[in-house]
Amino acid sequence: MTHLHRPLVPFLVLALSISLIFAPTAAAHSVSFRLVDHEIIGEGARLSHYDLVVQGSTLPMKKLTVDLENPHVEIAAMHPDEGFNERKTVRQMAADEEAVAAVNADFFNLTRPAAPLGLHVEHGQILSSPSPGNTWFGFGVDQDRVAHIANWALQGEVILGGVHRRSLAGYNQPFRAESGIYLYDSTWGSEVSSVFFSDPVLRVTVRDGTVVRMTRDDGSVPIPRDGSVVIADGSGAEFLEGHLRTGSSLTFDLKVDPDVALENAVGGHQLLVEDGRPVDPEKLSSPGAIRASRTAIGVDEAGREVHFVTVDGTPALGGITMQELSQLMSRLGADRALNLDGGGSSSMAARSLGEFDPTLVSRPRHGLERAVPNALGVFNRAPESKASTLFLRGTDGLLIGTEASYGVTGHDEHYHPLQIDSDELQWTVSQPERAEVSQGVLRAKDAGEVDLRVSFAGVTEEKTVRIFGGDDIVDFAVNPSEIRLLPGQQVSLDTAVETVTGQTLDAGPETVVWEAEIGEVRDNVYRAPERDGLGVLTAEIDGHVREIVVRIGGKREPFFTFTERQEASFRSHPDGLEGSFAVQEDADYVYSGERSGRLDYDFSQDVDGIMIAYGQLGSGQISMGTNNLGVSAQVYGDASGYWLRAEIFDSEGQRRYVDLAREIDWEGWRRVQGEIDPEWPQPLILSSLYLVRESDDVAGPDHGTIYVDDVEMIKGLAAEDDESLVADMKMWVGSNEYILHGESKEMDATPFIDAGRTFVPVRYLGKAFAAEADWTAHPETGSTDEVILESEDMRIEMVIGDRSLRVINRETDQMRTVELDVAPLVRQGRTYLPFRAIAEDGFGARVDYSSHPETGGVDAVWVSR
Repeated sequence: MTHLHRPLVPFLVLALSISLIFAPTAAAHSVSFRLVDHEIIGEGARLSHYDLVVQGSTLPMKKLTVDLENPHVEIAAMHPDEGFNERKTVRQMAADEEAVAAVNADFFNLTRPAAPLGLHVEHGQILSSPSPGNTWFGFGVDQDRVAHIANWALQGEVILGGVHRRSLAGYNQPFRAESGIYLYDSTWGSEVSSVFFSDPVLRVTVRDGTVVRMTRDDGSVPIPRDGSVVIADGSGAEFLEGHLRTGSSLTFDLKVDPDVALENAVGGHQLLVEDGRPVDPEKLSSPGAIRASRTAIGVDEAGREVHFVTVDGTPALGGITMQELSQLMSRLGADRALNLDGGGSSSMAARSLGEFDPTLVSRPRHGLERAVPNALGVFNRAPESKASTLFLRGTDGLLIGTEASYGVTGHDEHYHPLQIDSDELQWTVSQPERAEVSQGVLRAKDAGEVDLRVSFAGVTEEKTVRIFGGDDIVDFAVNPSEIRLLPGQQVSLDTAVETVTGQTLDAGPETVVWEAEIGEVRDNVYRAPERDGLGVLTAEIDGHVREIVVRIGGKREPFFTFTERQEASFRSHPDGLEGSFAVQEDADYVYSGERSGRLDYDFSQDVDGIMIAYGQLGSGQISMGTNNLGVSAQVYGDASGYWLRAEIFDSEGQRRYVDLAREIDWEGWRRVQGEIDPEWPQPLILSSLYLVRESDDVAGPDHGTIYVDDVEMIKGLAAEDDESLVADMKMWVGSNEYILHGESKEMDATPFIDAGRTFVPVRYLGKAFAAEADWTAHPETGSTDEVILESEDMRIEMVIGDRSLRVINRETDQMRTVELDVAPLVRQGRTYLPFRAIAEDGFGARVDYSSHPETGGVDAVWVSR
């Protein structure tokens, strides 16, 4: 076939999802790929999963291959029913149109209006022209089912009274203040926004080919559902005004050049492959050197086989360059290939055989599926036929006394999913003395093998299931093998049984007997108590026993302190929001040290949906390591009411989120803390802290500033921390609760902090060391003068207001004097002692502290002998 194209001319477009400034790209690195798996998803459509290796890093790659020789498959352009400006995700459009697969298509303005910048044709009807002056390429399939990659331009005219003609500058494209004539209909949306008009322009409203209104204005223009709107200025407006009146005839003639009978088409970007070879790197734009998630489309020489390809970035490597994408598409066998929109727009959705709903098979940037104005869908147009295949999904092994649910899906002879009513399924099981089945639930009764069968519409599928008894268990393990949680957190307990066949089975909650010294287990979920502690969790299955150490509590470790060697940067969602994040030295907004991070945000733009201001820490790729239970930071709030979160990547590259404050409802410094789900795969990467404005309805300032300092990780406790968890005594500042040798008790006074030192009631501190407290009164005032704590082997003597501490060993009668930095005191008639000095210097005990999650001050103290 002859491929359609025009020479590529540099052209600048602002406010795209990535900037496009033409310049030579950096040298590309070689790419290699390995097929992981592939599956048929419909007539003439196959989805392949690859590992793509670039610079030693592995990136997820998906390739959707469509065989246009198959008469039942169709590639069709899609857009939201409400118009281009009511953007939707690729997955939503695929679900709405019942496509078997879809990818994102054209570039577009991230802020409204959001129409695609290139040609858009659906089922033979042109719905959008290329933007004026656009020299980018596009993809289309003609009425003979041949795919093309070409450089199309609009050849459109407005016809007045059937006689007077003038060319159209754009159809459903953003208006530019020039002498052109622009046409808009309901495919564009419900109105032509006033964002275009700084001065009054001519606006012509047309219904059924007849002009019903002509005005000059600079406001938004409603578009009738059964008509169109024409916008013109300069000589274009003069032409219309010279030949039109209300009631005049106004029609349009739309076609494209090159003149191909296109059935479906979308715009794209730059040519990547021509005649089977990568294009000259000098022709690729400078963002091509930027690593990003990308989407591309390639066709074979005959135009009968089409490849849709997405490559996802990861925290380790942001994606691939344009030059690498060019090499990749050539190596995949494309005779001609085209770059589509990438970055946050890059998306592929597909549905597996037997399924009705598409799922996202790519990994979107920032973990959010970007809404886009158009997409390319793959459709199975074969007629529905009789049932062909059933899929019986569920385990092939289980233990006596447990049960498992099985699901059934299937497809017909043309790969359409079957509508299966569970009441129409017929279930049977061989060896009913070993197992019984009811409505897809198999319950094991005795050891041995059974055949589980299901029938529907004349098709039967079966699965052999082995039932294991106690004698078949070789070993079992509990995951996690050690529990480290913060108070109140929970974690799922996976109990894996190893059988004599080498099979590993989930024991399930029915077969495990749990015994917890602290906390509790329900349905194989361990829930930590609301306090720190150390204990053992015991699991028992038919005489096999496993013990798991449980440590409840955490300790903070510095992570990011805004030193002069550290950097910070800003990004936003959607791209293009104003704001900044930088290291600053204003001492009024520094919590500790000499610097903090300043996050300025601007949510004043007219944007549908959420707005996010990200404060990226360093490179955004700083490892937190493992054993992370939470994130903590000092935040100087502005009482904006906005949501504060942390952005984290797990070890599998999955973007995760930690809530630090559901709303910033304070001014000044406050320590915030968010918990990390202990089931996230670690090590973790902390990328940014960010503010979220969830919608335009949220009350809050359009712009503002917060400051961040002392970002810390909360780590799980290890064996060296066990002493603190089995403390002889633990007290909380401001609370009358205390724990003595593991038992919760109450006292009639509360610890407090004075001059940076923690004071505790003398009587209750003595209980930690089995020491009796005694007092002597001052001969003149009658108030407490001397305090004595006496245990079996030690005697501690103190004088109120005196910083000298006398320690007497009762066994040796030796005395030593210790100079304290604060003295014992009396408050509200009660005697208080400086906690650390008495416990460490007097009794030789170990003292530990924990910090309050909001104030950062001392929250709890404990002693261990």
